[in-house]
Amino acid sequence: MDQNKQAFTLIELLVVMLIISILAAVALPQYQSSVIKSRYSSLKQLVKAATDAQEAYYLANGEYASDWDGLDIDLKYAKSDVSSYRSIRGYGYCANKIAEEYSYVFCVTTRHYIAYAKFLAHSATHAGKQMCTTYPNQPVYSTILEKICKQESGLSVATETGSTNKYIW
Repeated sequence: MDQNKQAFTLIELLVVMLIISILAAVALPQYQSSVIKSRYSSLKQLVKAATDAQEAYYLANGEYASDWDGLDIDLKYAKSDVSSYRSIRGYGYCANKIAEEYSYVFCVTTRHYIAYAKFLAHSATHAGKQMCTTYPNQPVYSTILEKICKQESGLSVATETGSTNKYIW
């Protein structure tokens, strides 16, 4: 019998699997955090485009548009049943909230439950301010989402709390 044959032992294979598992456990949260930050960045771009379109509409008409159809913006997303909402396939939705006490445009991801909003320049309250909103009933992502909102707003605690945590700055 040839004694020079070399192979991996079961212990060596188990050690390698353990090391790979530990590396994956460390890398996965970082990956999730990067994905959520990327989605949040996309939300901000959508809100900026919609806010600019609302301000242009206001300059032309003296009031904000209550739905997307009146805005000079091409959102290549699915239309919803409500004219003030636009669905983003597999991602979330954006909406115009035009009311007497406040007016803002916001977008939210339905998978990670984070929203970004910008109050319009002629809003009765919070004119020109921004808002990051998290939904604490989503425990898997809540710490990552809170960290993003705190970094973005520079606030250490939410401005409003309850079923949502709102950071307004």
